[in-house]
Amino acid sequence: MRNAHPNRHRDSYIPTRALDLIARHGVARDGELDPTSSPVNHDFTGLPPVLIQVGSTECLLPDAVMLARRCVQANVPVRLQVWDRAPHVHHVAADLLSDARAAIRDLGQFHRQVSAVRLDSAS
Repeated sequence: MRNAHPNRHRDSYIPTRALDLIARHGVARDGELDPTSSPVNHDFTGLPPVLIQVGSTECLLPDAVMLARRCVQANVPVRLQVWDRAPHVHHVAADLLSDARAAIRDLGQFHRQVSAVRLDSAS
């Protein structure tokens, strides 16, 4: 599992060893990973628009790309943002990082757009 993450040596926040431990001890049954435990293996049909934000050095980058691809396959509107060298959940450092403030701004804008569309279609 760890070798599937090309950023395994670059992620400063989530070590792939931790992901492996969570998967093997928290999700696996009888030593085998159940594919249904991963959200990317479910039917995305009917989901609302999705915004995915991930750092370019996160070990979760391939998972984010796969998630976006699954949204596209299900005709779910999706926007994938890959933030240059941003650590996982870099939003918490918005008081220090301009990229984090921009990411939060994008989240708010995305939410407003999706909410406006849903309100318009409800009328």
